[in-house]
Amino acid sequence: KLRLSFRTMSALGGHLYAAVSVLFFGSNFAVVAKYDAGDGMLFQLVLCLGIWFTGLCVMVPRNPAFYPIAMIGGVIWCSGNCLTVYIIRQIGLGPGLVTWGTTALIIGWVTGFFGLFGLQSDQPCLEKPWLNVVGLGFAFLALASSTLIRKTEPLKPPPGGEPEDMPTSDSFAERPAAAKGRAKAMA
Repeated sequence: KLRLSFRTMSALGGHLYAAVSVLFFGSNFAVVAKYDAGDGMLFQLVLCLGIWFTGLCVMVPRNPAFYPIAMIGGVIWCSGNCLTVYIIRQIGLGPGLVTWGTTALIIGWVTGFFGLFGLQSDQPCLEKPWLNVVGLGFAFLALASSTLIRKTEPLKPPPGGEPEDMPTSDSFAERPAAAKGRAKAMA
């Protein structure tokens, strides 16, 4: 009989939640990469309102303490997020997400490893601190390799809105070969 400890279940739950977060956080900007978002302000407004409303739905049932100073982080995040449409247009979705993710990882790692901003250092809790530093090195390698990615222009459908090799009933009638074939069949 398999018995899992609370610590094991917490770790499994944490990995599951992280996997779901990666899926959703990685896909929220895909719309901007595919469709024209103008200057991005409406996209920014809708994205931030969606995040705020989700946070409100999670917060209200829990009734936690409210810390107004935490709103500063939200303001900074929203201000930086205003540039997402411009960044995706300039360098592409992949390099943009790698840069944002690696920057967040490095700032989080430095904060936890060295104990910045009034937090305690995580170094005493680490069994192998060198392995932690190697992981940070891999993050830097991923960021460096992302500079090799080149943005390409998206494929655009022809003016009719559909690919030429996919005939529709309207476009089929306009083709000379199809018209000749129907004329022979009617005769």
